[in-house]
Amino acid sequence: MISRFDLPAHAFTFEDGVLNASSRIISSSSAINTGFYSQANMAFYKNLGLNWDVNMVNESYWIKSTVTGTHATTAVSNGQTNYSDRHATTVLLMSGLNIGTYNYIVTISLGTPSLNFSLEIDTGSDITWTQCHPCVNCYEHHELLFDPSRSTSHSYISCGSHQCSLLSDHQRQSCNVTCQYKETYADGSRTAGFLSKDRITLPPSQDAFEGLIFCCGMDNQGRTLNGSVGLLGLGWGILSFVEQTAHKYNCTFSYCLPSTSTSSGFLTFGRDEASASVGVSYTPLITVPYSESLYGVWLEDIAVNGIPLGIPSIIFFSPGTVIDSGTPITLLPQTTFNELRYEFRKQMMFYGHKLLPSNISKGDTCYDLTGKKQVYIPKVSLVFVEGITIELDPTGILCVFEGEAQGCLAFNGVPDYTAPTILGSVQQRKIEVIHDVGGGRIGFRPSACV
Repeated sequence: MISRFDLPAHAFTFEDGVLNASSRIISSSSAINTGFYSQANMAFYKNLGLNWDVNMVNESYWIKSTVTGTHATTAVSNGQTNYSDRHATTVLLMSGLNIGTYNYIVTISLGTPSLNFSLEIDTGSDITWTQCHPCVNCYEHHELLFDPSRSTSHSYISCGSHQCSLLSDHQRQSCNVTCQYKETYADGSRTAGFLSKDRITLPPSQDAFEGLIFCCGMDNQGRTLNGSVGLLGLGWGILSFVEQTAHKYNCTFSYCLPSTSTSSGFLTFGRDEASASVGVSYTPLITVPYSESLYGVWLEDIAVNGIPLGIPSIIFFSPGTVIDSGTPITLLPQTTFNELRYEFRKQMMFYGHKLLPSNISKGDTCYDLTGKKQVYIPKVSLVFVEGITIELDPTGILCVFEGEAQGCLAFNGVPDYTAPTILGSVQQRKIEVIHDVGGGRIGFRPSACV
């Protein structure tokens, strides 16, 4: 998720008065075998004006496929960092579907004595928070609330402290004694409560951090958060978990998002020297003008079956491109999306797939896959500056609706120049995404998890 700023989408109305928007679901690679189950997150698109049938979308499953193409493995020498002194620790990363959330979760331990909590990872925001007792307004979850009074290492942060001043102007609330915060995300979810500090441990490594600043949420809501008890903020801001553990991990972390609700990925802090560049393609990390917390990259184009669409650079450069683990489906400038959709449809027609009539709940680029055990679709790749091309895994780009065997294109479009391009979690599946903040670069290693 991204801390709220304006992210409009191009909504439109059919002649019969039905509200719609140009949203779809995508494909990649070559051979695809229908298979595993997963769900899509729709709350974010409602905020953009997309009135999809959420129940229908949540009954979908993502296509499992066999990739016959090759992946780029050339590492760009761009701000190379010495990894020899780095410490690295890895925690298990899972889909949140089994506990009722559509994002990805890790388990961290909080307090003394330590208790385990499931938190959603989010590279689009900074603060780490969990629902706390006593909770005035808490959403549905499957774990005990964190009770600060039972942790001997917990303390609240006072209003006049330097630590309270680290909150941004929109986060910091008026207070008299204890520092209060409020954060609202782009999908409408929000959290409010008190700024705290306590001991946080990363199992199973037992890497422990004393006095880490986090937020005790007493008033929280948001359907996309249901199931987990909070959020692990991995943004670029000063209060993020990444910045607060910089002395140990040197502001370096990576993750690989699993492709199914039963498979596992990983979240690694730090980086081993031996694996720093093996099979990894790096592109420069940049800041974006509207938020210092977001990880920006220079996306130049999108290729379909190896052929770039030829999108003018200015379309991507203004207002830029960011990587966000908390936004499900990639949002593209409308011009880019239109070109991608056109080329995708053309290639699908060449493969013999018939385009279905537009459906308000699924989009306007859907195909009947009934009886097809193997489906051929075009490869889709992201093209970054300096010629770095990353081929998307098929599991992240074609959505099939269970019981109907319909596959739909899954990128989305927003008006040109009004909102950033957001590379979402669905398109990041099975790719290790490496955030080397100290080295000023973002890396991609395909096929890093299942």
